[in-house]
Amino acid sequence: MTHPFFERFLSFTGDQRLADLPMPTRKTEEFRFFDVRRIVDQDWNLASADSTDIEPWRLAEARDATLVVRNGVIDPTASHLVLPDGAHVAPLSALPDSERAAASDSLATPLAGLRDDPFRILNEAVGLDPICIVLAPGTEVATPIHVLYVASGDGSHNAPRLLVLAGAGAKATIIEDFRGDDHVFTNAVSELVLGEQAAVNHVRVQREGAAACHISRVTARVGAFARYDSVHITLGAMSSRNDVWVSHEGEDGWSRIDGLAMVDDEREADTHSVIDNTRVRCESHQLHKCIVDDRGHAVFNGKIFVRHGAQHIDAYQLNRNLLLSNRAKIDTKPQLEIFADDVRCTHGATVGQLDDEQVFYLQSRGMAYDDARATLTYAFAAEVIESIAIPSLASELARTAFARTMQRGAP
Repeated sequence: MTHPFFERFLSFTGDQRLADLPMPTRKTEEFRFFDVRRIVDQDWNLASADSTDIEPWRLAEARDATLVVRNGVIDPTASHLVLPDGAHVAPLSALPDSERAAASDSLATPLAGLRDDPFRILNEAVGLDPICIVLAPGTEVATPIHVLYVASGDGSHNAPRLLVLAGAGAKATIIEDFRGDDHVFTNAVSELVLGEQAAVNHVRVQREGAAACHISRVTARVGAFARYDSVHITLGAMSSRNDVWVSHEGEDGWSRIDGLAMVDDEREADTHSVIDNTRVRCESHQLHKCIVDDRGHAVFNGKIFVRHGAQHIDAYQLNRNLLLSNRAKIDTKPQLEIFADDVRCTHGATVGQLDDEQVFYLQSRGMAYDDARATLTYAFAAEVIESIAIPSLASELARTAFARTMQRGAP
C-alpha cells in the first residue's frame, strides 16, 4: 500500500516509483532519533512562482557569481554570473551536448548508499531540471559561486537538485545558501564529482524559517589526489535532516566535512555522515558541533568505513556537543568500520554544559551573566564558523550565531 505522503506526490507527478517507497519510521535504524512524522503528517503542495526580494541576501564576494534558485528553479533575471571559460552553470537541459551527456550519466548513477533513499527518489520524481555546475579540466574559478535557494509559499514543497562536475585539476568554491521564512518543505539533493587533483570548497548553510522542514542529501565522489573541503551549517527550520556521504574513489584523496548545528525551542536537527575509503592513502577530517537550548534535539551519527585493501588511511572524527538547558537533548553515535590493518583512525564524542567557573570569571571582569554565557557559547561555535574562507559570510554567520546565544531559555 502506498504511504499517504507519497500517494499525494504520486497524484502530482505520476511517477510510479512513489507507489513502492517505504516510509522510514523510528524502527528504521537510520531514522531512529528523527521524528519524520513532523514532515510526512502534513499536506504539502508543489511550490509555485516566487518573488521574494533577495538583495539583502547577496554576498559581497560573489556579486559576479550568484545563481538565484526560486523554489527549485533558476531565476535568470536575478542571477548574475561572470565566469571564466571552462565554467558552465545552467540547467541540465541547457548544457552543451557533450557536457549534458556526462552530467546525465552522473545523475543516473547515485552512490549506492542513497540509491534507494525515498527522499532522494521523491526529489527526482518532482522532475525539476537539475542545476549543473560544470568545470572543464584545469578550470579555476577565483570567485565563490553563490547558489542562493529561496523557498516560499506556505505549505509548499520544493525539490532543488544540484550537480557539480569538477574536471581534473579544476578548482572552485561553491556556497549553497538556503533561505526563506515561510512554512515550507525543502527536499534538496546535491551531488559533487571531483576528478583527479580537483579541489572544491563547499559551504552549505541552511537558515530557513522556524516553521520550515528541510531534508538534504549531499554526496561527494573524490577522485585521486582530489580535495573536498566542506562546512555544513544548520541554523534554521523546525525539523531538519542532513545526510552527507563522501566516497574516496581514488588514491590519496582528502576530505573535510565539518559542521555546526544550533537548535533551540522545540526544533530538531539530525546529521548523518559517511566517509567511505575505498582506495589507499586517503585522509579525512570531521569536526561536528551541536549547541542545543530549550527543548531542542540534535542528532549526530557519523560513520567511517575503511574497505578491504584500503591501507594507509588517516581518518579523524570528533563530535562535540553543548547543552544550554536541562531539557535539551543530544543523541550521538560516532562509528568506525575498518577492514584493513594499516590505518590510523580515531573518533569520539563529548557532551557538556558551560563551565560555571568560566562564566564567573567573565562576570568578575564586569560582564553581565547573559553576556558571559553568550560569549562562551559563541566561542564554542567559532571554531567551525571561522574556518569558512568567505569573510562576509563568516561575519554574517558569526553575528547570527551570537544573537542566537543571547536568546537562551531557562537552564
